[in-house]
Amino acid sequence: MSNKKPKKSTDPPLFDLDSQLAFLKGCDYCFGPEKDLALGFEQFEIAASLNHSEAMYHAARLLLTGQVTVQGAPHDNERGLQFLRQAADLENPLAQNALAEIYFGGALGEINREEAYKWFIKAAENGWPEAQFALSAFYHLGERVEPDEAKSFYWSFKAAKQGFKEALSDVAERYRFGQLTPKDDAVAISLIRKGARLGLEESLCRLGILYVQGEWSPKNISEGLKLLRRAAKKGSARAWYYLGVILYHIDDPIQNTTEGLKCLQKAASSGLLQAQYSLALIYDNDRSQLNDRELIFQWLQNAAENGLTDAQFFLGYQYSRDDGLAPHKDLEKAIHWLRLAANNEHTEAMTILAFLLDNNAQIPQDHEEVTKLYLNAAEKGHTNAQLMLGLRHLENDEAFEREVGLRWLKHAVEKGSFEDQFYQGILSEKIQKLERLMARDDESAALEKPSVH
Repeated sequence: MSNKKPKKSTDPPLFDLDSQLAFLKGCDYCFGPEKDLALGFEQFEIAASLNHSEAMYHAARLLLTGQVTVQGAPHDNERGLQFLRQAADLENPLAQNALAEIYFGGALGEINREEAYKWFIKAAENGWPEAQFALSAFYHLGERVEPDEAKSFYWSFKAAKQGFKEALSDVAERYRFGQLTPKDDAVAISLIRKGARLGLEESLCRLGILYVQGEWSPKNISEGLKLLRRAAKKGSARAWYYLGVILYHIDDPIQNTTEGLKCLQKAASSGLLQAQYSLALIYDNDRSQLNDRELIFQWLQNAAENGLTDAQFFLGYQYSRDDGLAPHKDLEKAIHWLRLAANNEHTEAMTILAFLLDNNAQIPQDHEEVTKLYLNAAEKGHTNAQLMLGLRHLENDEAFEREVGLRWLKHAVEKGSFEDQFYQGILSEKIQKLERLMARDDESAALEKPSVH
């Protein structure tokens, strides 16, 4: 429920003078320098008795949040809801939105999404931007209504026109990518700039990245970093992440790997999964950069457990190695995490999982699953999967199988290179096996050839 000082009454301009005076006195007591919430509540009660809907709303807020006691009771939810419903029935959008939030979140012990939707609709139609943006989410997610992206955009746009920060970011993205509206970079950047001026973290981040990338405007890395630092100071984990990635990886005199790592660690400490995964990648590539292997592994595991597919793959890969970030090699855990990532269409996970299943005596072999994994990754363009699938078919004695194998090897050779040491080892082993097989076939053919007398 909103706790902001009202800028003006939402009641019609032709108000009862006594009710408005009582309401303003209540505001002075509650929001002025000499706070006295009990006296403020009394004034709101007087104004409410004269049908001042905004006074009803603020009286309800004081009761429902327990900021005032009435007859010794710290909370009077029943009376608070009564005030709130009276104000809502008088078409006060603050009260309507507050009722919707109570029913939606179950703040008073009862979740009622249908009732929440009803009051969000009323508040939105009465122009309250928070309710308009909430309705946008309802239609986007299909919450109590049929999913309808057109209506979602309509309500988000209405909220954005009133300067509602979250809606500004949402509508800017829709114009940027042409979602349910013609793509319009000028409108998108205008909305992002407006959000940044209002201090919206998401807009500051987006504008900062646009400056760094030079998209829609000349590249200005220093200005981009300044905007990202503003967002980071507001507590944006995503801003810390972007700062870290830029400072660590950028090919520019401003590169500062030490500061970049600190920024990434702040983002990871805030729970940003992508930052936790990124630090694991950095540590695995150069272990001199970070000195807390246990913490890095915990972050990687957290990102994987919370559904980040790249982290699931990387955790499985670490468990498959003798020298990985994991405390010890564990093929069962490696297969578990690789399978999760593979189920999410991660082609590298499919390829390594297939190799583990095909080349380890500790694991019951399932040749059909191995072939399916390689085939799925190969069809999605994974070069090493194409290579492995080609070699797998070439090991077969059937001419048709060898034709299929050669076709996949051609795909691999045309599209990729095999500098990865992991695949160099596989390729060497497979080629040797194939050479032995071909030599055996040649010997058999020579023995079967009739002698000439």
